[in-house]
Amino acid sequence: MGVLISAQGLSKSMSHKVLFSKLDLTVEDGERLGIIGPNGAGKTTLLKILASHETSDDGMVSRKKNLKLSYVIQQPELDPDKNVLETLQLAGEREGLSADVATVESQKMASRLGFEDPYQEAGRLSGGWKKRLAIGAALMGAPDLVLFDEPTNHLDLRSVLWLEGFLREAPFAWVVVSHDRLFLDRTAKKILEINPMY
Repeated sequence: MGVLISAQGLSKSMSHKVLFSKLDLTVEDGERLGIIGPNGAGKTTLLKILASHETSDDGMVSRKKNLKLSYVIQQPELDPDKNVLETLQLAGEREGLSADVATVESQKMASRLGFEDPYQEAGRLSGGWKKRLAIGAALMGAPDLVLFDEPTNHLDLRSVLWLEGFLREAPFAWVVVSHDRLFLDRTAKKILEINPMY
């Protein structure tokens, strides 16, 4: 299996508090990795470092050449006036798809996500459907690796069960930060615990 991303000796502090120190992590093709730890341990910060949204104080991150990586944040940032198809189409175009290809792919993605009305505005969706749309938008560029930050937060049971099935069948590698141990037990193949006591 090929290595998609590798981190060696990562350290990060905030406001004189050490979040983690000398952390090593490797993510390979087909990875299903869950990250757990107490609040304030730096789980979200680690994802941001892996996604190049933040830098570490020490250590290094190596990525496979031309790695396509997507990051799904806890609270989806969606344009409330754009409908489902428009949101997906714009995401596809940002990933380099032509307008015509993005149109076709957005329709396929809306169906895959289970949207019965793809013309519904994002601002009118429930929390669970907004999360689905955010996930779909992140997948429009066919990423090799997706990072999810607390994807089950504020989801109802139906949405959690959908997400479990979606991740189990995913064609991409993924890393999930979650406090939901049952969810991770049902989806992840490996668990990394970040805890200052270690």
